[in-house]
Amino acid sequence: MRTDSLLDSQDNDSISNRLGLRVRSFRKKQGLTLVQLSKKTNISVSTLSKIENHLLSPTYERLIDLAQGLGIHVSELFDVSSGEQQVSGRLTVTRKGEGRIHDTEQYTYEMLCTQLASKRMFPIYATIKAHDSVKLTEYQSHEGEEFLHVLDGSITLYTEFYEAIVLNSGDSCYLDSQMAHLIVANDEDAHIIWVASHPTIAST
Repeated sequence: MRTDSLLDSQDNDSISNRLGLRVRSFRKKQGLTLVQLSKKTNISVSTLSKIENHLLSPTYERLIDLAQGLGIHVSELFDVSSGEQQVSGRLTVTRKGEGRIHDTEQYTYEMLCTQLASKRMFPIYATIKAHDSVKLTEYQSHEGEEFLHVLDGSITLYTEFYEAIVLNSGDSCYLDSQMAHLIVANDEDAHIIWVASHPTIAST
């Protein structure tokens, strides 16, 4: 979904500050201007500037775009762990409530296991926020695959090829992310486990 949200809490400001600083740091290390990064990510210069200056909280899709454009693992935008890591025998634990929180207008993401670089999957504990109205034009599509499991509440999954699917507590879904899709909460906020794979994730 391509709608970014203005940050309105101290905790979210802190997360956004770190994210903005890391985006700027990676960009400058690669000698890229905002204009050059804009061309690599298809994100406007003004939006990139707002992200770097902690004024906008990018959506999941824009995080993926940023990671691709910078040639990094998406988790590196949230954690200092990066670079070469042991390929076999790796393990990391995220305790309850200790993931990296990233808040947008429609979703609150808790990024899990961000300490481990070069992962093939990107696990998220997500809150899908209930809204009085939803813009069904704001579909998203990107390379990769996604797995969803509803922990509580009820969501509706809209896709370009299928009828709308209602998923309730305990239901799961696996989908091709290249198919345009949109996830919305129904009567109240819903909580899901959301696991994504993506070329940026699998190849780093």
